[in-house]
Amino acid sequence: MKSKPMKILIIEDDINDCNAFVECIKSRKDVELVGLTDSDEEGLKYVKLKHPEGIVLDLELNNSTTGNTDSLEFLSNIRKLNLNYQPVIIVTTHVNSKRTYDILHRNGVDLILYKDHPNYSCNNVLNKFLNLRELAPKQTVDMLKEELKESENKISDCIYHELDLIGVSAKLKGR
Repeated sequence: MKSKPMKILIIEDDINDCNAFVECIKSRKDVELVGLTDSDEEGLKYVKLKHPEGIVLDLELNNSTTGNTDSLEFLSNIRKLNLNYQPVIIVTTHVNSKRTYDILHRNGVDLILYKDHPNYSCNNVLNKFLNLRELAPKQTVDMLKEELKESENKISDCIYHELDLIGVSAKLKGR
């Protein structure tokens, strides 16, 4: 069965990067662009309306029309939305700081890609999304309920077996 294209939201203020992503996505059938903005506030609106599976988030939004220059607030605000799913978030940045990367990971970022790395490209970013999508848990709620029920039954069987060993029979009241 062929999977649907992955829905991607791009929050980026550099027009050249935006154009590169748009051109790259046009040439692919495995990803779909659901929104493009230079504002973290607009990005939150897109998340609410379009439910993207993946978000490209530029860390420094220096040319943002809203004037907000960093995306850290976006990360805390997306958690406040209480989404019923967890989008994959890839941060792209020119910053190369371990402390910044630690903060980003603590705030739910899945991957950080350094824009000045020789292998950085839009195709590389989109491929990372698809790789992370494949790693996402494929278990449904029903499968988890079934697994939980099986675990409970195994525990009950063990308890009944131990009670039998110490002489507490199944006929006793309260067993």
